[in-house]
Amino acid sequence: FGLDMGLTGNLARYSDDSRQNSLTLWGGPSFTLGHFEKPWFDYTRFSVSLGGTLIDGASPFAFDRVVDRRTLSFRASQQIYGPLVVEGGASFNIDPSSQFYGESSYSYVEVKIQRRSYEIGIYYSPYEGVGGIRLKLNDFNFNGTGTPFVPRPQDPAVNPASGA
Repeated sequence: FGLDMGLTGNLARYSDDSRQNSLTLWGGPSFTLGHFEKPWFDYTRFSVSLGGTLIDGASPFAFDRVVDRRTLSFRASQQIYGPLVVEGGASFNIDPSSQFYGESSYSYVEVKIQRRSYEIGIYYSPYEGVGGIRLKLNDFNFNGTGTPFVPRPQDPAVNPASGA
């Protein structure tokens, strides 16, 4: 069990002197089963989050206007084999004062290779009708054991052949 949280801010100025500034705070629980220790189906992750956005101004363009001020999002990931993972998610507008209330505000599906230090994947968003390649670099300042990448020390009582 975990708690995911995030904060995103955007400042936009347009040539007609209009602006659209937004600050989004989101968070919610996540549940993870498995640890990537076995080659098949040993990692499953589900998460749910609520998001709220504060807006100052409005974009003069409809395509980048912030309209989803309150959202409910779902995401699920499943290991298929080794580092191969399938992930999908969707967000819905839950602001009753919005003309888009109850509608999907984003969705995606992705097939990716997921490692501790990086992820590379191919995604498609049916909501936006676009797809692409995504590369994510994670924290390289890792101080753990590297499990499952480094074998665990064996307990001599369990495996007398290891010496002790």
